[in-house]
Amino acid sequence: MDNRERRHHNKIVYGENSVTKTYDSNNGFERELLAYKILNKNNFPLAKIIHIDHENRAISFEKINHEDGLEKLSKERVKNASRVLYNLHNIPINERVSEDISDPRFSIQGFSYSLTRHVINKYVGGLKNHFDMGNLESILNKLGSKLEPEKFSYTWFDAKMRHFFFNQDDTVKAIIDFEYFGIFDPLVDVGNLLADISELEGSNHRPFFDAILENYPHNKNSLEILLFYMITSKLTQALCIDLPRGDMESATKAIELSKTFASQDLF
Repeated sequence: MDNRERRHHNKIVYGENSVTKTYDSNNGFERELLAYKILNKNNFPLAKIIHIDHENRAISFEKINHEDGLEKLSKERVKNASRVLYNLHNIPINERVSEDISDPRFSIQGFSYSLTRHVINKYVGGLKNHFDMGNLESILNKLGSKLEPEKFSYTWFDAKMRHFFFNQDDTVKAIIDFEYFGIFDPLVDVGNLLADISELEGSNHRPFFDAILENYPHNKNSLEILLFYMITSKLTQALCIDLPRGDMESATKAIELSKTFASQDLF
């Protein structure tokens, strides 16, 4: 089974003596497992083929060879990645994901206020004792007032170019990493991908932004919502990834990028 992966509680073990992917919790593993089941049923290109036993547990995964989206970033690859993301957001919701639907943030009524307070209290509040947050709180308050999702959909929550793998003709060969999979405003995924592209490309981001937004009807209001999610994406990285690792340099960079998003005309 050298080329297989097996479940060990909240881990996926790659081969007999190689790398182990450990999840933060069993919930993360179960989310990824459910995501792969849903995506596989809807014919999405997956980097791992999951084998399920009669008790609905993962017994093994088969990996594919791939080239990720950072090896050759191009407008065509970004456009194809966005198209896959759009298709994901249009899968009919037939299975619940954890307890997401019962969360008060997942009802249209009160969504704007609840999510904005959550972001400000958790992320800005959790970071301001370590970093200068500038005027991010007031900007998030203003942008958050525009949060009016037209629908909820399955969402990736971790849409980044390194999670897309491509064929030689730049079509998407496979996608990976769904441990944060849930049901939410689909624009959160678009915002995460825009933030990732902006970090990768800096001032050269506009052609790539156009390629992403080609699949999403947008207006001034929706662009402000995307900006909210872009800022939140980098604050999440700083608080939940960089700080626990003690990587103050990376956390500082993520926060400064959030401030850059807030201060520039990105679109």
